Amino acid sequence: MSEETQVQSDDQVQSNTEKQDETIVATKSAEELAKRLKEVSLEAKTNRQKTAELKRQLEESEKKKLQENGQYKELADMWQRKATETDSQATKLKQAFASKIVYDAIAMEAVKLGAKNVDHVVNLIPLDQIPIDEAFNVDKQSVSAMLEDFKKSNDYMFNGRPGPKVADAIPAKVAEPKLDLSKMSLADRAALLAQLNKQGK
Repeated sequence: MSEETQVQSDDQVQSNTEKQDETIVATKSAEELAKRLKEVSLEAKTNRQKTAELKRQLEESEKKKLQENGQYKELADMWQRKATETDSQATKLKQAFASKIVYDAIAMEAVKLGAKNVDHVVNLIPLDQIPIDEAFNVDKQSVSAMLEDFKKSNDYMFNGRPGPKVADAIPAKVAEPKLDLSKMSLADRAALLAQLNKQGK
Protein backbone atom coordinates (compact mmCIF):
# COMPACT_ATOMS: atom_id res chain seq x y z
CA MET A 1 0.00 0.00 0.00
CA SER A 2 1.55 3.35 -0.99
CA GLU A 3 1.86 6.34 1.38
CA GLU A 4 -0.76 8.33 -0.56
CA THR A 5 -3.27 5.52 -0.25
CA GLN A 6 -2.46 5.18 3.45
CA VAL A 7 -2.93 8.95 4.00
CA GLN A 8 -6.20 8.96 2.09
CA SER A 9 -7.55 6.04 4.03
CA ASP A 10 -6.48 7.69 7.31
CA ASP A 11 -8.34 10.87 6.31
CA GLN A 12 -11.40 8.84 5.38
CA VAL A 13 -11.25 6.98 8.68
CA GLN A 14 -10.94 10.29 10.55
CA SER A 15 -13.95 11.86 8.77
CA ASN A 16 -16.00 8.70 9.35
CA THR A 17 -14.98 8.72 13.02
CA GLU A 18 -16.05 12.38 13.36
CA LYS A 19 -19.46 11.61 11.81
CA GLN A 20 -19.89 8.63 14.12
CA ASP A 21 -18.89 10.74 17.14
CA GLU A 22 -21.55 13.35 16.29
CA THR A 23 -24.19 10.60 16.10
CA ILE A 24 -22.97 9.01 19.32
CA VAL A 25 -23.10 12.28 21.26
CA ALA A 26 -26.73 12.81 20.28
CA THR A 27 -27.86 9.37 21.49
CA LYS A 28 -25.69 8.38 24.47
CA SER A 29 -26.15 8.99 28.18
CA ALA A 30 -23.73 10.87 30.42
CA GLU A 31 -22.04 7.68 31.67
CA GLU A 32 -21.51 6.41 28.14
CA LEU A 33 -20.09 9.79 27.10
CA ALA A 34 -17.74 9.79 30.11
CA LYS A 35 -16.55 6.29 29.18
CA ARG A 36 -16.04 7.34 25.55
CA LEU A 37 -14.15 10.46 26.70
CA LYS A 38 -11.76 8.27 28.73
CA GLU A 39 -11.19 5.99 25.74
CA VAL A 40 -10.51 8.92 23.41
CA SER A 41 -8.21 10.55 25.97
CA LEU A 42 -6.22 7.33 26.31
CA GLU A 43 -5.99 7.01 22.53
CA ALA A 44 -4.85 10.63 22.21
CA LYS A 45 -2.24 10.09 24.92
CA THR A 46 -0.90 7.02 23.07
CA ASN A 47 -0.71 8.98 19.81
CA ARG A 48 1.09 11.87 21.53
CA GLN A 49 3.62 9.41 23.00
CA LYS A 50 4.25 7.85 19.58
CA THR A 51 4.71 11.30 18.03
CA ALA A 52 7.10 12.35 20.79
CA GLU A 53 9.13 9.15 20.33
CA LEU A 54 9.41 9.71 16.56
CA LYS A 55 10.47 13.31 17.15
CA ARG A 56 13.07 12.19 19.67
CA GLN A 57 14.49 9.66 17.21
CA LEU A 58 14.73 12.32 14.50
CA GLU A 59 16.52 14.72 16.84
CA GLU A 60 18.92 11.98 17.95
CA SER A 61 19.86 11.27 14.33
CA GLU A 62 20.40 15.01 13.68
CA LYS A 63 22.50 15.28 16.84
CA LYS A 64 24.68 12.32 15.85
CA LYS A 65 25.19 13.78 12.39
CA LEU A 66 26.27 17.13 13.82
CA GLN A 67 28.60 15.47 16.34
CA GLU A 68 30.19 13.37 13.61
CA ASN A 69 30.88 16.51 11.60
CA GLY A 70 32.23 18.39 14.67
CA GLN A 71 29.61 21.15 14.47
CA TYR A 72 29.19 21.78 18.19
CA LYS A 73 27.97 25.37 17.85
CA GLU A 74 25.08 24.25 15.67
CA LEU A 75 24.39 21.48 18.16
CA ALA A 76 24.22 24.00 21.03
CA ASP A 77 21.89 26.24 18.97
CA MET A 78 19.66 23.26 18.26
CA TRP A 79 19.38 22.47 21.98
CA GLN A 80 18.65 26.12 22.80
CA ARG A 81 15.84 26.21 20.21
CA LYS A 82 14.49 22.94 21.55
CA ALA A 83 14.44 24.29 25.12
CA THR A 84 12.63 27.47 24.06
CA GLU A 85 10.07 25.54 22.01
CA THR A 86 9.47 23.10 24.86
CA ASP A 87 8.92 25.92 27.37
CA SER A 88 6.42 27.73 25.15
CA GLN A 89 4.63 24.49 24.31
CA ALA A 90 4.42 23.53 27.99
CA THR A 91 2.94 26.94 28.84
CA LYS A 92 0.34 26.65 26.07
CA LEU A 93 -0.59 23.13 27.15
CA LYS A 94 -0.97 24.21 30.78
CA GLN A 95 -3.23 27.09 29.79
CA ALA A 96 -5.35 24.89 27.52
CA PHE A 97 -5.63 22.19 30.16
CA ALA A 98 -6.56 24.72 32.85
CA SER A 99 -9.26 26.20 30.59
CA LYS A 100 -10.65 22.74 29.86
CA ILE A 101 -10.72 21.84 33.57
CA VAL A 102 -12.54 25.08 34.45
CA TYR A 103 -14.96 24.65 31.54
CA ASP A 104 -15.79 21.10 32.64
CA ALA A 105 -16.26 22.13 36.28
CA ILE A 106 -18.69 24.90 35.29
CA ALA A 107 -20.53 22.58 32.88
CA MET A 108 -21.01 19.90 35.55
CA GLU A 109 -22.32 22.44 38.05
CA ALA A 110 -24.61 23.96 35.41
CA VAL A 111 -26.08 20.51 34.72
CA LYS A 112 -26.71 20.06 38.46
CA LEU A 113 -28.54 23.40 38.53
CA GLY A 114 -30.71 22.36 35.58
CA ALA A 115 -29.26 24.45 32.73
CA LYS A 116 -31.24 24.16 29.51
CA ASN A 117 -28.15 24.65 27.34
CA VAL A 118 -24.87 24.07 29.18
CA ASP A 119 -22.68 25.49 26.41
CA HIS A 120 -24.54 28.80 26.43
CA VAL A 121 -24.25 29.08 30.20
CA VAL A 122 -20.53 28.24 30.23
CA ASN A 123 -19.79 30.69 27.41
CA LEU A 124 -21.40 33.51 29.39
CA ILE A 125 -19.34 32.82 32.53
CA PRO A 126 -15.88 34.49 32.63
CA LEU A 127 -13.60 31.44 32.92
CA ASP A 128 -10.58 33.48 33.98
CA GLN A 129 -12.33 34.51 37.21
CA ILE A 130 -12.49 30.93 38.50
CA PRO A 131 -9.57 30.20 40.85
CA ILE A 132 -7.45 27.18 39.98
CA ASP A 133 -4.34 25.98 41.81
CA GLU A 134 -1.02 24.63 40.49
CA ALA A 135 -2.37 21.06 40.54
CA PHE A 136 -5.32 22.14 38.32
CA ASN A 137 -7.88 21.80 41.11
CA VAL A 138 -10.87 24.08 40.68
CA ASP A 139 -12.45 25.73 43.72
CA LYS A 140 -15.89 24.12 43.50
CA GLN A 141 -17.40 26.53 46.04
CA SER A 142 -16.54 29.56 43.92
CA VAL A 143 -17.90 27.82 40.81
CA SER A 144 -21.11 26.98 42.65
CA ALA A 145 -21.45 30.52 44.04
CA MET A 146 -20.80 32.11 40.63
CA LEU A 147 -23.37 29.89 38.93
CA GLU A 148 -25.94 30.53 41.65
CA ASP A 149 -25.54 34.29 41.09
CA PHE A 150 -25.73 33.75 37.34
CA LYS A 151 -28.87 31.65 37.73
CA LYS A 152 -30.57 34.37 39.78
CA SER A 153 -30.10 36.94 37.04
CA ASN A 154 -30.63 34.53 34.12
CA ASP A 155 -33.28 32.15 35.44
CA TYR A 156 -34.69 31.59 31.95
CA MET A 157 -31.51 29.66 31.01
CA PHE A 158 -32.34 27.11 33.67
CA ASN A 159 -35.50 25.16 34.48
CA GLY A 160 -37.23 28.34 35.62
CA ARG A 161 -39.37 30.98 34.05
CA PRO A 162 -39.57 31.44 30.27
CA GLY A 163 -37.07 33.65 28.46
CA PRO A 164 -37.36 37.40 28.24
CA LYS A 165 -39.75 38.86 25.71
CA VAL A 166 -38.13 41.08 23.14
CA ALA A 167 -40.33 43.88 21.89
CA ASP A 168 -40.63 44.07 18.14
CA ALA A 169 -38.51 46.96 16.92
CA ILE A 170 -40.57 47.50 13.78
CA PRO A 171 -43.73 49.49 14.43
CA ALA A 172 -46.92 48.06 13.13
CA LYS A 173 -48.24 49.62 9.95
CA VAL A 174 -51.33 51.66 10.45
CA ALA A 175 -53.85 50.77 7.80
CA GLU A 176 -55.12 53.79 5.97
CA PRO A 177 -58.88 53.94 5.83
CA LYS A 178 -60.16 52.83 2.47
CA LEU A 179 -62.66 55.17 0.97
CA ASP A 180 -65.38 53.86 -1.21
CA LEU A 181 -65.98 56.74 -3.64
CA SER A 182 -69.09 55.09 -5.03
CA LYS A 183 -70.83 55.51 -1.68
CA MET A 184 -69.81 59.15 -1.25
CA SER A 185 -71.91 62.04 -2.37
CA LEU A 186 -70.65 64.53 -4.94
CA ALA A 187 -70.15 67.20 -2.26
CA ASP A 188 -68.14 64.78 -0.07
CA ARG A 189 -65.94 63.87 -3.04
CA ALA A 190 -65.27 67.54 -3.79
CA ALA A 191 -64.40 68.19 -0.11
CA LEU A 192 -62.03 65.18 -0.07
CA LEU A 193 -60.35 66.33 -3.28
CA ALA A 194 -59.85 69.82 -1.86
CA GLN A 195 -58.37 68.35 1.33
CA LEU A 196 -55.95 66.12 -0.61
CA ASN A 197 -54.87 69.07 -2.78
CA LYS A 198 -54.04 71.02 0.39
CA GLN A 199 -51.91 68.11 1.71
CA GLY A 200 -50.14 67.79 -1.61
CA LYS A 201 -51.09 64.21 -2.40
